[in-house]
Amino acid sequence: MSETTPNEVMTGNFIHDFIDEELAEGGRCEGMQVHTRFPPEPNGYLHIGHAKAICINFGTAEKYRGICNLRMDDTNPTKEDVEYVDAIKEDIHWLGFDWDDRFYFASEYFEQMYDFAVELIEKGLAYVCELTPEQMREYRGDTSTPAKSPFRDRPVEESLDLFKRMRAGEFADGSMTLRAKIDLASGNFNMRDPVIYRINRMHHHRTGDSWCIYPMYDFAHPIEDAIEGITHSLCSLPRRASRVRSNSRVWASTTPLCPRENSALLSRKTTSAAGTTRVCLPSAVCADAAILRARSARSSIRSAFRRSTRSLSTPSSSTVCATTSTRLPRA
Repeated sequence: MSETTPNEVMTGNFIHDFIDEELAEGGRCEGMQVHTRFPPEPNGYLHIGHAKAICINFGTAEKYRGICNLRMDDTNPTKEDVEYVDAIKEDIHWLGFDWDDRFYFASEYFEQMYDFAVELIEKGLAYVCELTPEQMREYRGDTSTPAKSPFRDRPVEESLDLFKRMRAGEFADGSMTLRAKIDLASGNFNMRDPVIYRINRMHHHRTGDSWCIYPMYDFAHPIEDAIEGITHSLCSLPRRASRVRSNSRVWASTTPLCPRENSALLSRKTTSAAGTTRVCLPSAVCADAAILRARSARSSIRSAFRRSTRSLSTPSSSTVCATTSTRLPRA
């Protein structure tokens, strides 16, 4: 198989078939500029899977003369650090891509996310739960038994008061969570009233100690996309189950800015309650990394991957493994 070249244009695939359909006359995105995003969590160095996502998101935007944001999804301060932020930016540039002035942090939207969470409580779509993590696992149920929470029917006013006090720092870490009221009997366990806020007194690399509650990824992510006006949200198959949460009516009820997003599970397009669609990329898209060009003057993604896998037989400080958080090698 031939090497990719720095100027090679991304070829078509099922994702682009969906985008073409939506951009066509009468399509959902007719007249819109394609707008994607690469949203890494700044809690480690990038690996080969991230490289694939970078090429897909930035490459798709470029093919359609669109734009791609770089967003640090910094909703979990436990391992996040500015060192990783700088390293991620460096690696994206090394691959030949740029985000121009569209560099964002999820933490910029914390106040809006909090307001959306309050709105959910007011609508009876979320409640403060006092189950411990151990009790949550115990009450999770199974395929024939629904989950349960003795706090699910807590009055709205009480949940609102407790949630405000959670933010004020009145309760210990892990003592309370905010859960979305979805379906305790769902066959998809991700839909059994998932946690959308938790108490976590960790110093945040941007907001310092101003917050002690943080939104969960599946709650925050579609809100971030909506605020930024993302048209096509591309994710990999491991996100398939939790994507159902992001597409739920609970989320849709809070975000009037819900973006138009392209989506498929495996290679089948599905529409969410908000009228949006999303794309989950099957593992086969890994093969497309051979077609998606990495515009680096130093090397293509495939040659970098081959170098890293060859080095696994002779471990060294520059060894790269797709399952670790070590840096991509430099040519």
